[in-house]
Amino acid sequence: MSVIIIIALVLIFIYGQARVYRKKWNTNLTVSVDFSTAMTGVNDNFEIIETAENGKWLPLPSLMIKYSTDRNLVAPSLIYDEKEVNVTDKFYYSDALPVLSNKKVIKKLSCHSKKRGVFKIDNIYMTAKDLCLVEEYHASTKCDANILIYPAYLDYGETEFPFNHMMGDILSRLRYIEDPFEFRGLRDYIPTDPTNHINWKASAKNDEYIVNEFNQTVFRTVRIFVNLTQYSGHFEDFLIEEELRLLVTIAAELLGKGFLIGVNTNAVSVFEDKDIAVKIGTGQAHMELIHEAAAVINAQAKVPRFEESAMYKEFKETEDFVVLIGFDQSEAVQDAIRERMDEGKGTYWIIPTNNYVNFEIGTDLRRISVEWTK
Repeated sequence: MSVIIIIALVLIFIYGQARVYRKKWNTNLTVSVDFSTAMTGVNDNFEIIETAENGKWLPLPSLMIKYSTDRNLVAPSLIYDEKEVNVTDKFYYSDALPVLSNKKVIKKLSCHSKKRGVFKIDNIYMTAKDLCLVEEYHASTKCDANILIYPAYLDYGETEFPFNHMMGDILSRLRYIEDPFEFRGLRDYIPTDPTNHINWKASAKNDEYIVNEFNQTVFRTVRIFVNLTQYSGHFEDFLIEEELRLLVTIAAELLGKGFLIGVNTNAVSVFEDKDIAVKIGTGQAHMELIHEAAAVINAQAKVPRFEESAMYKEFKETEDFVVLIGFDQSEAVQDAIRERMDEGKGTYWIIPTNNYVNFEIGTDLRRISVEWTK
């Protein structure tokens, strides 16, 4: 008789606790997922922070959460669904967060990103079981976790010769730009002189071309123009990413040497902002603005051609030294650079190439340009 009573009491407990859990399991339960930082670089370590707070007396010893992130965010300690990975570009992660009565649990997971971009976690799916593991309960909650991943800095090992050689070339040109406001005198014309330096009055008197000569000065402001116009019929995702790596690396180098830096692009952001730009500035805080601009660029978006973009007029008119980064070698780009050269404006062109895009610019532009290939 006592055995029957014990069995009856056990069944009543199992049924009763299941009924209570069915109604109350997610009452006063808060679950969130966030990132430990708002912005970091490709391959830099950061943390995914999972938090569960149970504000009631009912414990949740079997609470599982599931959420999706871009497959380029790698969290080795998380379990992911291999079947779903095969049909989507996201990883669906699952993790256990058992939380007792009136307790808060925080779990931090090491993570890094293999790719630049803006990554989000929008929803969290929760699964729990009662104390006797009889029933399973499901719910979901909204999440608003975002992280910006900016491009990795260029790294060529210990020597880093290709990049250092290019930076040396840029810096030497910055040091030897003539200042149009500091007239020094007259001299005979040579074929490489820009036509706007010809002194027509003196030339008429001497019956030969005479040019104005100016004192040299060091430019302290550099404008970096990034042209994401596609050059070939193939979408060149790698070259666009290389352009952005060049942008952050060159900007950091020049800011570190005390230059003022501004950035102009014809890019579209993942938030659909167009012609992403960063005003002229200096310092580490300014570098963070450049990181942010590079992170949000949508490499798959269609952008206006160079000559149709908002930056085109500014590129031609600015008196600041210009570094142009772009593999588009159209006649419009080359003509705009020739126009700057004719006016004596400092310009340097970096052209990333690969097996699909070759270095094909006019020979007259090669002295102020460099082919960038890996």
